[in-house]
Amino acid sequence: MNKSIYIIGLSLLATVFSCNKAEEARPEETGDLVTISAILPEDIDVKGAGYKSTLSWTWSASDEIVVVGETTEVFKIKDGFTPKKAEFVGKEVKGSSFTIIYPGGNASKTDWSSQVQKGNGNLDHLRYEASLKGVDDYTTFSFSDEWATAHGGSIQQTGVLKLMITLPEEATAATAAIIAAEKPIFYAGNGEDLTDKITIQMEDVTFAAGSQLTAWATTSWNEATIPAGTILTVSVNTGEKVLSREIGFAKETVLKSGVVNTVTLGAEDWAEGSHYASGKGTAEKPWVIETVEQLLFIPDDLISGATRYFKLGADIDMKDVEWVPLNLDSPYDKGIDFDGNGHTISNFSNKAEKYPSFFGVLYGYVHDLNFADANIETSGKTAAGVVAGYCGTGDYTGKIKNVHVTGSVTSNGAYAGTGGLAGKGKGVSATEPAIEGCSFEGTITHNGGKNGVGGLIGIPDNMKISRSYFSGTITTNGNYVGGIAGYDASQIEISDCWVDGELSDRQRIGGIIGGIIKNGTAVRNCFCKASVSSTIALGGIVGHASLDKWSADTSEPENVIEGCIAWNKFIKTTLEISDEYKENGSSGVIVGYTSVKNYLKDCYRKADIDFQEVWTGNVPYDQENASPEAPLTEAKPQKYNFPYHGKAAAAEATISSVAQSLGWSSEIWDFSTETPKLK
Repeated sequence: MNKSIYIIGLSLLATVFSCNKAEEARPEETGDLVTISAILPEDIDVKGAGYKSTLSWTWSASDEIVVVGETTEVFKIKDGFTPKKAEFVGKEVKGSSFTIIYPGGNASKTDWSSQVQKGNGNLDHLRYEASLKGVDDYTTFSFSDEWATAHGGSIQQTGVLKLMITLPEEATAATAAIIAAEKPIFYAGNGEDLTDKITIQMEDVTFAAGSQLTAWATTSWNEATIPAGTILTVSVNTGEKVLSREIGFAKETVLKSGVVNTVTLGAEDWAEGSHYASGKGTAEKPWVIETVEQLLFIPDDLISGATRYFKLGADIDMKDVEWVPLNLDSPYDKGIDFDGNGHTISNFSNKAEKYPSFFGVLYGYVHDLNFADANIETSGKTAAGVVAGYCGTGDYTGKIKNVHVTGSVTSNGAYAGTGGLAGKGKGVSATEPAIEGCSFEGTITHNGGKNGVGGLIGIPDNMKISRSYFSGTITTNGNYVGGIAGYDASQIEISDCWVDGELSDRQRIGGIIGGIIKNGTAVRNCFCKASVSSTIALGGIVGHASLDKWSADTSEPENVIEGCIAWNKFIKTTLEISDEYKENGSSGVIVGYTSVKNYLKDCYRKADIDFQEVWTGNVPYDQENASPEAPLTEAKPQKYNFPYHGKAAAAEATISSVAQSLGWSSEIWDFSTETPKLK
């Protein structure tokens, strides 16, 4: 693509635009009310490079002006105003120096991102805002440089950007025009916030083939500097495709306030651009998505054996959108890096029979994204979750960071692996975070009778889960259920996580993880406040930690449960089971059923925790740390009964005080309240 050098033409804006407000009641001029007079200059032609147009501004009914001195007052327009002269009435303002702001309200908070132009060249959407600062009089004034200077102050006025664009002859309509920079250089409003683009949405904008598209946008009363060497991209969505071209600036240029700043582009050098607001799909220039329509183009741009980069540029409402999960077909090698940029996808729902979720099989990285009121429902025999059915599989690993979800997941299929974020997952290693800084708040229901249901992920494989939480309800007739994970498919680590809510299943359930069935898995520095109920092998932190065997002398699994805190609402065996099962398991405050050769270290329980294990009648008591060298010892009133209760905290202790005594990191946790919060 050719890069040409252009200079923005600047023309005086001596006219502004009326505010069409509804008629409102105005105060009577009585008591300490005073009247001020505001005068507007006459219309002046705006002349630029080969064009001439006249813009005008006039007073409108219900206009207001704010005057700030030692006191602040709002002045409302009086009846009888003319287009160029109006009187306003309000309370007297005290002081010797004043700021006069039009319109009334906080103009510094104005957001220019929602401008919509109706018709080619139409000006109705443009808005004028101005501020006279530090002037010595407010009783009779004019919004002009001359008046401001003569009265010891200065003026700020919004500016205007005018794009005069000639497109290739096949283009005869436009739905949007965007001028974008590689980094934020434009003012988003009259405040100090910066943005990387100026967007003009368009309605009913058509033009004859080969003729000119004219787009107008109000710009901030703060002047934006375009540094020398900057490359700006101008994009026009024609409704059928996106056309774009680049503009290079050889010298520093200022997008001035109080004037019309004009960019003129000819019909040459346009190239067919992407479907997105901007970007090229690379790590340096990700495709920016701002609408549902742009979101729906993602599947078209994923490629086997490569990673494509996307970034949200706005919140997106997916209500009533029929979504097909991404990356559904073997070998699942379509890589994606999806930067939520702190934005929210709301009302996302999916009922797919295969990998119901947003990403399907996530091969890549999703981060800094929120899902609000998401809903997943499936009867398929498939792993399911809001973010992904699988967060990585086989050689294609996945990572989820700073992703927060509210909503529900319901699976009625007879298949293992259901979670709030993902059903199953394959990470890079057991010590490298694959789920970090994430949360799920809502309900998870699994009626398929299968194993592996987790508040965040059902069945994690070779991954670390850290700094995350679940808050809500999990209900299932399956097995191996946990507030963070169901069970481990290979060695994993869960650290610095918490759970609250209600958890119930058929058997093997834990506040953090339902079952540990692989060597080397660790749970460290986690707490649980949730209620836990099941039949056997239920624990406030871990349900079953004996390699899926009903044997306490399993050969050195080397599982680690360390520094955890059980503050559960209750831990109860409440469901009816056969006498055979009554003999085959136990429940514990920390771990329901554990190998005696596990590492069980420095775990605490609430002093008066509600623990009811009805089959064996065992009650919590303090236990020393255990390891393969110093195995857990346990009396066995039933055939298999190896619970781990940890030690009781002091009666006056809080979770935060116990966590601090265990040395939990203050860089990760905030201990300022009774319950720690993740930072």
